[in-house]
Amino acid sequence: GVSGGPDSVMLCHALHRLRDRYDLTLTVAHLNHGVRGAEAARDVRFVERFARGLGLPCVVQEHDLPAYCRNRARSFQEAAREVRYRFLEEVRAQCGAAKIALGHNADDQAETVMLWLLRGAGLRGLGGMPPVRNGIIVRPLIETTRQEIETYLRAKGIAFVTDSSNLKDAYARNRLRHEIFPLLKKHFNPRLVKCLVSTASIVSMENEYLDGIAHKKLKHNVASQNEASAVIDCAGFSVLPPVLQRRCLRIILAGFKGDLLGIGAEHLYALTAVMTGDEPHKTLKLPGKVRAERSYRFLTLTTRPAALPPAFSY
Repeated sequence: GVSGGPDSVMLCHALHRLRDRYDLTLTVAHLNHGVRGAEAARDVRFVERFARGLGLPCVVQEHDLPAYCRNRARSFQEAAREVRYRFLEEVRAQCGAAKIALGHNADDQAETVMLWLLRGAGLRGLGGMPPVRNGIIVRPLIETTRQEIETYLRAKGIAFVTDSSNLKDAYARNRLRHEIFPLLKKHFNPRLVKCLVSTASIVSMENEYLDGIAHKKLKHNVASQNEASAVIDCAGFSVLPPVLQRRCLRIILAGFKGDLLGIGAEHLYALTAVMTGDEPHKTLKLPGKVRAERSYRFLTLTTRPAALPPAFSY
């Protein structure tokens, strides 16, 4: 994925230099979100020229992101991420690629960890962005700082473009980058980025270990599961440590819902209370049209609508 910015340009250039060593076949993919007018058109021209200079094929697509946001009630950043990853997966399938390489760097990772911390996250959020996700998405620069990337580009005389939206403090990430991080580096820790990246790596490994335990426990406590519902044995679930209870619920919900959008800690606590409480019958409605219904020993989580009562007349 090449936006034309320093990170993705450096990544593409480095992978191109390493192509023989690792037997790589590269395709450049660039998405125009349709929101920055002439600047976005400039980025397209730059990426096409850059790819041509390396002798690489280049796939460019334009998307109407504002319309996508309106139709799906998504924030701009959420929608941009969804559209971008869908586009990259389409290109990967078209050219038969094994991996999607992204230019996220150590500073991006540090900012992600800090944003999750400020929102109140668990281990999953504090682990930041994984270097490898689903065996397909790879982030080779995740431990390389922005300064190191810019030094590389200057040394090689490689041009790049600047996205003006990255300079605006309207976005939380930009305020963190331009205001908070410089203060923290100056007054607390000049190695702030490296320390946060190291912390994310440690937390990520521990989170992965706990996920493995949770998956094993699920085998004994999920009575049945398909793409639209899951039935959980409340008796077996109740004896699990609370940290595993919430983790198991996240795994189950993500499994048949497809994501965890809208599902927060309060929903997991409410579900846990229903499963471990004394009431034999209880129903909860969760975001994403998920319904939880306890009936004695079992709790059913489903996205199917509740059955309507039979028709009747007097």
